[in-house]
Amino acid sequence: MTSLPAFNVRSYPAFRMARVHRVYVDRDALYLIRMRGAVGIADAGWQYNPQTALFGAILRWWARKSLDSGTRALDERGPREMLEAHPHNARFAPADIASSRLEPAGLMGHGVHLARWTLTPRGRKALSFQIEDSESLRTALAVLPGLLGPALSVTVAWDSSRGGPVRVK
Repeated sequence: MTSLPAFNVRSYPAFRMARVHRVYVDRDALYLIRMRGAVGIADAGWQYNPQTALFGAILRWWARKSLDSGTRALDERGPREMLEAHPHNARFAPADIASSRLEPAGLMGHGVHLARWTLTPRGRKALSFQIEDSESLRTALAVLPGLLGPALSVTVAWDSSRGGPVRVK
């Protein structure tokens, strides 16, 4: 069982299905571990109208259950053990990160999400993710600045009085 801080993100590669990742933040590295078989909560039933609300609620329940069980399975093994399990898993040291942005959700996105996170490793193309749940956003806001330091630009904060994210300058 790992005790590292972790949060969930979802990527949207061009012309491919969305990928849900669990991000583990160690004191000397950032681990992106793909969660197999997980359905993003934003995809599950948010588009259903009131006539089909029960079906949408069932889809959201199933997506949450799938995501929670996938999270538990990864947390039991830990990121170092899972690193070689899939080609989309990655480890980035802070020195490997050219820049990173954590910003509020934009108008363009895939489903309901709270924030966007862009990670640009040195010598590689930028990786874009959506953060879809409040717990993941609060964890990301708490742990990413400590690891990435000046490479991270943060323009979103969690407002407890509103119960959601807000833009900051």
